[in-house]
Amino acid sequence: MVKYRLVRLCKEDAMSVVPLEMYRYDLESATKLLKEKGYEVVAQGPMVIIRDLDHEATFYPSGRILLSHVENKEVAASVANRIYDIVEGSMEPVPSRRS
Repeated sequence: MVKYRLVRLCKEDAMSVVPLEMYRYDLESATKLLKEKGYEVVAQGPMVIIRDLDHEATFYPSGRILLSHVENKEVAASVANRIYDIVEGSMEPVPSRRS
């Protein structure tokens, strides 16, 4: 399970989901996994836009997610957790940092 922090953005109904560790996702694989679960997904270069009936999310290779149309942190956490659960299979190894 990805651990993250939620940050409310200037826009009232938007939040950023920021992973607390380094992650790397293959967006092509993530797109396929999301579509298999019935989400509308649009590739936009270095990110994908995910839509369902109530929310819109922009997902980045780093695992960062920008959420729109979320009323509070509980809803944001629920949406983020669903996305992370679905795209888990698209996670790639993160190169180790040099000291």
